[in-house]
Amino acid sequence: MSRGARFHAALGNHDVRRCPAAASDPLPADASAYRTGEPGCDVEVQLGHSGFGYVGGRRYYTVSSDEGPVPLVQVFALDSNTLRIKGGKLGSGREDVAQIAWLEAALAASSARWKIVMLHHPPESPRGSGYLGFVHHERERGVGAQLERILKRYGVDVVFAGHNHFYARMAPRDGVRYFVSGGGGRRLYGMSQSAGYLAAGGEFFHFVYVRASESRLEYYAIDSKGNSRDAGWFAKGDATDTPLPPGTLPPR
Repeated sequence: MSRGARFHAALGNHDVRRCPAAASDPLPADASAYRTGEPGCDVEVQLGHSGFGYVGGRRYYTVSSDEGPVPLVQVFALDSNTLRIKGGKLGSGREDVAQIAWLEAALAASSARWKIVMLHHPPESPRGSGYLGFVHHERERGVGAQLERILKRYGVDVVFAGHNHFYARMAPRDGVRYFVSGGGGRRLYGMSQSAGYLAAGGEFFHFVYVRASESRLEYYAIDSKGNSRDAGWFAKGDATDTPLPPGTLPPR
């Protein structure tokens, strides 16, 4: 932070746990998408806190790595709580059509070399099991069905999600790389192994460092001791990733 690092958050399930969705359709892009007057609902505070980086107080937004006409990287942050997740904020028959329309329009307008989508609930993930096996999170197939056509059509390179408390990198799917990076500090989950689906993963605290250049995008899963547990890179259009030697850290 002292060196100027910027943070940009995406709303998770615990962030809006006490915030019922508003009755209005289409849902607004700001905190009024939720009934903010309900006891314990603090989504207005979260979206308004500058340190969390919600652009314009919006629950979905985009940021770029640079201000040029062709940014190197552009990130599209979503609020997955109002998408087709299990136990989501919208009841049967309701859709956050405004958010999906915004995403498609924003991706269509983007000239960025690399396009990254981030959201809390993972469209692709191994099954997770929590404390004593009572908590289970699986991939959100409904969100995948909502997004996969758009991601593929507009050339999204990577999707980052959380929710499951472990690290997982799935095999590329229709040209899109899916990561789950949920080992940030809370109790870790167990994870199922799935040959041919899960490319790498593990139950360890970590963050994912991404390094982009015109020629390739690199990723490094760094654990709580500073060790690299999974690292590789791919060029635009690559069907498979090129692994980096075990323990390789990003250049300083």
